[in-house]
Amino acid sequence: MLGTVMVNQISSYSLQLVAPVRHHFLGRGEVFELAERLYGPFDWGPFNPQSRVEMQTLEKLLQWLVETTGHQNMHLQVANSLDVGQFGAVSYYLLSCSSLHEFFVQLTRVQELLFARTEPLTMRHDEFGLYLEMKLSHTATLQVQRRIEYVFANILRMIRSIAGNQCVPERLELPWADNDRKEGLQQAFECLVEYNSQKIRCVFDSRWMVENLANANPSMLEILRPEVDRMLNSYHKGTTFIQRIYEILIGMDSLVGVTLTSIAQAMAMSESTLKRRLADEAATFKSLITSYRQTRTLELLGLQDIDYDRIAHQLGFSERASFERAFKGWYGLTPSKFRNLTRLCTISTPQIDLQQDSHLPSAPGVCRDVIMLLNDDQYEMGSLVSIIRQDPVLTGKIIGMANSAFFGASPVLELEQAIINVLGADTVMNLAIAMLAGSELTRHHPDLIDLGEFWTQSLSAAWWAEQLSHQAGNNKAVCHQHYLVALLAQIGLLLLASLRPQEIKVVWPLLNESQSLQEQIRIEQRALGINRFEASSILLAHWKLPGAVVQQIQAISNILRKIHRDGPDVKIVLAGVVMSRNMDHNDLGRVLDQIQSWFPFRMDDSIKALLSENARRVIPEIRELAHHMCA
Repeated sequence: MLGTVMVNQISSYSLQLVAPVRHHFLGRGEVFELAERLYGPFDWGPFNPQSRVEMQTLEKLLQWLVETTGHQNMHLQVANSLDVGQFGAVSYYLLSCSSLHEFFVQLTRVQELLFARTEPLTMRHDEFGLYLEMKLSHTATLQVQRRIEYVFANILRMIRSIAGNQCVPERLELPWADNDRKEGLQQAFECLVEYNSQKIRCVFDSRWMVENLANANPSMLEILRPEVDRMLNSYHKGTTFIQRIYEILIGMDSLVGVTLTSIAQAMAMSESTLKRRLADEAATFKSLITSYRQTRTLELLGLQDIDYDRIAHQLGFSERASFERAFKGWYGLTPSKFRNLTRLCTISTPQIDLQQDSHLPSAPGVCRDVIMLLNDDQYEMGSLVSIIRQDPVLTGKIIGMANSAFFGASPVLELEQAIINVLGADTVMNLAIAMLAGSELTRHHPDLIDLGEFWTQSLSAAWWAEQLSHQAGNNKAVCHQHYLVALLAQIGLLLLASLRPQEIKVVWPLLNESQSLQEQIRIEQRALGINRFEASSILLAHWKLPGAVVQQIQAISNILRKIHRDGPDVKIVLAGVVMSRNMDHNDLGRVLDQIQSWFPFRMDDSIKALLSENARRVIPEIRELAHHMCA
């Protein structure tokens, strides 16, 4: 029976490669039961290096899949359902890689656990690209072609899980030709397919050599390395002594109360013999239990329906807090963040392409008119009053803000009085554009993002940017522009939520846990192919806001993605955004010290103290202002 007896490892694959086919027929169990009678049976369970499926069996199974569905490229379609943790510790080992180059290096190292040894994968790179290659030693029949295509489709699914859906090859070179299927292959692989090459070659752009991946975790990679080595050893030698102990542990409901004595009894040997056999494997009972916990916890966290208390109990921890401390000590992140990262890897929807205007909402009429005034140096105050008055809700919000503590809490009843005597035309235009944009972008999913917190942070960023701009010696017009740029810099987050609500639900917990803007940007790029600042700049350009505003927001994205550095104007706005993220920090002066190098001026301690004191004073007022914006 496959998975329980040794099969020819030279020409066999991990049984887990059959899982996507099985997953495709989950709703039609009788269909896959027929496949098991014809080509199996298959012994399903956790990833085990010894559970294999013969090369010819996989070929027959894929042919059966195509014939059963009547779709000649169905084998490529089902490969997209490969689970993130399909290969157990090996999956998470690969998931931890810092770059696609490192992924290829590690994939070639562990490939025999997953693929047939007769068709080894190799990798190379040069200044033009990154290459994953395979050379066939025999003629490729149609069945062989399907099998190889299926293997590469699974590899590319693993790559997209790790690097995001934007990580697709430039081309796939195949040593055969089938023009009837070429268009379908190009659609499935999302790249150019070239025929009649000397070998199978998957070519990626050279930028992926150094592109940082969102899931990079060097600590996890190092911790899992011994476990991967053990799997390779088990694969070569057959079931090892430690593997036998692991199988006993996996069969237990909980490790609570597990001792050297209980394991020795389960293995029908004395404690001294167990100790000696473990020593022969360069292990102790304590190190074995720790290693088992380190790998098993990843597999359990990958199962989204198992809660943390249950995982802690299964792994033998006395309480959830002990488990969470141990996990963070091993891997440098919390179990919840790891689970959220694995959810991130499940996003398989197409990347957002905002360069197509059809994906962008039009500016609301009143907003469009306000933007026209913003671009007109000769506008009349009466025109602004008339435009705002067209929107009764906006009118009420403007009057409410004029009465807020932030603007002096003066009793104001009329719109003209609010604009002329309290707020000023520039402030009204800035806030009107922000509020109208927010209303438009959250119409369909108003509860997806906490708008009170969003506007609190945006208003805080705008306040800081204006204050820092003033300290830089800029005139009033430039200070107002910095205020507007910081206020609208992250409006793209609302746009992304409106276009991809389900993906944002997955991403949101990770964004909240992220400690830095750079990390948030990497997560957004990974999940959606675009980040909030890029989305903001594209939307605001589409709405025809001043070019300087659009360019500065795009420049923020470029700085955070390390595409290039930009001038002091952009860094003042970026500093405002950073300070807004730290508005509850105990020592704002220290945060200012950390970003001092961004400013074209030197702030002495008295200025930092004054800015910090003012910030603490206005934070409650800004929160009140944010409440008016989303009321």
